[in-house]
Amino acid sequence: MPEQLVTQQAQVAAQQQQIAAQQERITQSLAALEALEQEIKQKVSSPPPSRAVTAPPRKPLVSSPQSPAVQPSSGPAQPSARQPLP
Repeated sequence: MPEQLVTQQAQVAAQQQQIAAQQERITQSLAALEALEQEIKQKVSSPPPSRAVTAPPRKPLVSSPQSPAVQPSSGPAQPSARQPLP
């Protein structure tokens, strides 16, 4: 019976060490997430850097000779006079 207690005590000690290691990893992960959260908040809250954008100079309009404008009709095309079929 004392051997069982020693074995169980060793198992409990090993589990305790595993739990402590897991807790340490979780603590490190939380710290990394909190740092990332702060970085994101700073990026979101700070205004974007102003960039001076210069538009390219406009080209002057060149007038080209065009044919006279076609006047659109005010309605559908009128059918031509039909001749009766023989």
